[in-house]
Amino acid sequence: MTAEKADRIADAVIRKLDSMNPGQRMSADLSVSSEPKKLAIFSPNINEEDIDNNELYSTTFEWLDTFVKFCRSSGGFKVI
Repeated sequence: MTAEKADRIADAVIRKLDSMNPGQRMSADLSVSSEPKKLAIFSPNINEEDIDNNELYSTTFEWLDTFVKFCRSSGGFKVI
């Protein structure tokens, strides 16, 4: 990501944070919940359809706020 794209990502996340409160989390489908994250347990016998990806890939308001700060200060970044 260039510095410009990192700033645009931060802008998009800030818009989402404006509709959230501390303690809430955002799921992969961009829905917001105040419910605590459910513990994911993986075993050799787990079926793919038993995995809730929206729940698995959720993150907190606080982490998103930290990510915004990272994007703003990074000068751009690379995901490898």
